[in-house]
Amino acid sequence: MLIDAYFDIIHADFPVLLEASFRESYEVWSASTSTANPVWLCSLLCVPILARRVAPVQVPEEAEQKWWRYVQKLLPTVFFSSNLSAIQALMLVALHLHNTSHRDACWNITGTAVRIAYAIGLHRDDVKYVQSPLSRELRKQLWWTLYAFEQIQVSSYDRPTAIEHDVSSVGCPNERIVGGAGHSQDFTKWSQRLVLLLGSACKALNRAGSGNTAEDVYDRPLSPAAAVLRDLNRWKDDL
Repeated sequence: MLIDAYFDIIHADFPVLLEASFRESYEVWSASTSTANPVWLCSLLCVPILARRVAPVQVPEEAEQKWWRYVQKLLPTVFFSSNLSAIQALMLVALHLHNTSHRDACWNITGTAVRIAYAIGLHRDDVKYVQSPLSRELRKQLWWTLYAFEQIQVSSYDRPTAIEHDVSSVGCPNERIVGGAGHSQDFTKWSQRLVLLLGSACKALNRAGSGNTAEDVYDRPLSPAAAVLRDLNRWKDDL
């Protein structure tokens, strides 16, 4: 029931895991007596931790605390892994920290996920012939989820972004392939454009912090903030 609640409610706003492959791995793990991959196990434990507050079943707080202590023991292994699974695990950990108002820890974990993403080329949209179409689309989806999550922190914590390159070079994931989380085919495209506008707004406000007056920042038609507002109006009209 906790896994169902996670994919029904949380996954729609935070698409990090692929439901089909996660459930397959879960069934294999539950029927096996061998030790699970620590990185995947970290993601597995985060699923009930995140779902506990939205699931129709009552789960004692003591159970969540037990799972979270186990996650903390697994984190050193996750930090030394450079793959998609490590990014997924760190993002789920960071989301829990965000939900429980641990801002500094959330910021640090998200930054680590960004570094690993750069290390494995998640920020690049080059066609990799050794990857399946599903793998390529999942990489795009994970990158945009990470970018959006980092920008939410940038805008709310008032801290600099760790993603400096032109993120628009990464294509939009094909929702027919990755599942779409119950959304229409164009949902990700419009969401991607909106989060890019959020990134532009954060950069505009960051540039404005160099001693400019409020009139320079907002009122002048050629100011960076005014340009973002025009782009936002165009986004809304096109939508």
